[in-house]
Amino acid sequence: MAKMQAKVNDDIKTLKKIQFNNGGVIQNFKKIQTNNNGVIRTIFERVPEFIKLPNPANLPTGAGRCTAFSKDNRLLAVGHNNSPYITIYEINGNTFTKLTIPIGSYPTSAGNDVAFSSDNRFIAVAHDNAPYVTIYEINGNKFTKLPNPADLPTGNGYGIAFSSDNKFMAVAHNSSPFMTIYEINGNKFTKLPNPAVLPTSNGRGVAFSADSKFMAVSLNFSPYLAIFSISGDTFSKLPNPTGGLPDNQGNSVAFSTDSKFMAVAVISKTLTIFSVNGDSFTKLSRPDDLLSSNGFDIAFSADNRFMAVVHLSTPHITICSMVGNTFTILPNPADLPTDTGNGVAFSPDNKFMAVAHQGSPYITIYKIV
Repeated sequence: MAKMQAKVNDDIKTLKKIQFNNGGVIQNFKKIQTNNNGVIRTIFERVPEFIKLPNPANLPTGAGRCTAFSKDNRLLAVGHNNSPYITIYEINGNTFTKLTIPIGSYPTSAGNDVAFSSDNRFIAVAHDNAPYVTIYEINGNKFTKLPNPADLPTGNGYGIAFSSDNKFMAVAHNSSPFMTIYEINGNKFTKLPNPAVLPTSNGRGVAFSADSKFMAVSLNFSPYLAIFSISGDTFSKLPNPTGGLPDNQGNSVAFSTDSKFMAVAVISKTLTIFSVNGDSFTKLSRPDDLLSSNGFDIAFSADNRFMAVVHLSTPHITICSMVGNTFTILPNPADLPTDTGNGVAFSPDNKFMAVAHQGSPYITIYKIV
């Protein structure tokens, strides 16, 4: 086997390619150097690539506002402007095929957020007009709209999430109490009493930790974030993080799947990341070279290798690799979303990432290789 020596520059951390002296080229590697008692070892770790797939044959009918994958990796949902306000795709290999939602059971307005329950039994949409939330029961490729809950959110629904133990669904909305929490029993959704201490302004996003110990709501105004601990069916607001809060309006919030991190997509500063230790949330430093933009949504991959935030400014999405408490910005995908990114999600099998965005085709799907 011919000896291969790479032509590299020692101060380069991420390489678009390695050129070997035998003419071979290997794409997208990260250079890692270790020093063990004066012995310097250089290795190259492959940087994952996000390859844009061909657009689905049938696209959403308007600007994409949110997106989510079902937990069984079978479905992708996109909330968007223009009727029917939600488009659901079945996933078969790299093909995304649009399914049908019965006429007459559409949400009443643009879908601002969408979520699947962890048992794949329900999909729910938070939207602008009353009843502000629409819930469907899933049976194969059939989507049956459930009766509206007896107690509805009090204003525009902006965020929605299911707890991973499938006991609760929460909606973040404008108008006090700014969030509404439902207990799930069979296919009935019953509003819980409001927590003793409520968020102080409009709820923009909501998320449960994967271990079902916490729920967080991102807010319009300071402190921009409210975190609740969960015990049984009681939600108790925690003190605000002492190490720092988001810098501006929180548009979305997400937990990593190991429940060790929480991140908030924020106006003007793109994102804020917290480490989670017990009931303590500690603000971390922003990733190096992170642009300042209006962040609109944020997501972690199921294997906790990546965090992605979508935002106003080009490239409309920023993807970070995760190692310990270090978040490192990866090279941009070769094919970027065409306009402002409004929603982002990773498939639970870590094969795909989807971005809902303003301009046509309104949804951009990447395969992770």
